[in-house]
Amino acid sequence: MNGNHPPLRIGFVSLGQGPRPDLEALHNRLFAAHGFEIVPVWEHVLDKLTATELQAIEAGGEAPAIRALHHGAGSDRAVGPPGTNTWFDREALTGRLGAAISRLEDKGVTLTIVCAAEMLPALDIRSRLPVIFPAYAMTAQTEMLARTTPAARIGFVVYGDRQRRQQVEGWRSQPWAGELSLHFSGAGSDIDAIVGDLAPVRPDLVFIWAYGAATGPGAAEQISRRLGVPVVSAAMAAVRMALSFLPAGAEQASS
Repeated sequence: MNGNHPPLRIGFVSLGQGPRPDLEALHNRLFAAHGFEIVPVWEHVLDKLTATELQAIEAGGEAPAIRALHHGAGSDRAVGPPGTNTWFDREALTGRLGAAISRLEDKGVTLTIVCAAEMLPALDIRSRLPVIFPAYAMTAQTEMLARTTPAARIGFVVYGDRQRRQQVEGWRSQPWAGELSLHFSGAGSDIDAIVGDLAPVRPDLVFIWAYGAATGPGAAEQISRRLGVPVVSAAMAAVRMALSFLPAGAEQASS
């Protein structure tokens, strides 16, 4: 405990397999920056799936997809984080979210953060406690900008261009986003490449849209300084939104 607030029991859902020490460290830093110590409680929606079961839900063709980390065949899941990434069918992953959120709520979390920045049009989840979806935290921020600067230039940091159509469709579906200019860097966590991709378009605001991209200490700040514009990661937006759901004097939930 840091003396400012009792530890918060926060639920996290990843759309792949665990453990995810990189994301845990990231959220610890972000909450600590606001004076909160957290007790992270994890659910990984693909943890119990075999290699054959994983293969069955891979995304085919141009179907909407989400990039998720998982363990390779024969790897020891107890040793460390997953080292393989695959594009999985979006609905196959998000269809598992409701059960994962319910399990976390049964474990006594205060709220849950879904560690995925994808817009989820088929989402149908009912929860007892707040659930934070980073995509909608980021679009809320962009809407504030678009209300007075409708032709603002928005930069996105993602992995490659596999999701480009669904990403653009998601943004264009927002009624206030019609005039926004969207610009993508598919460089993932390569800060030099991100800056090289986005500097020529002079964005007004940049989102690290891929949840696992540029998660190292100070990565978003480095990109922001070099581009001279605000840079918001999906995790940053999620944590800020999560804090807005906490009552004054929030205490750790009982387990």
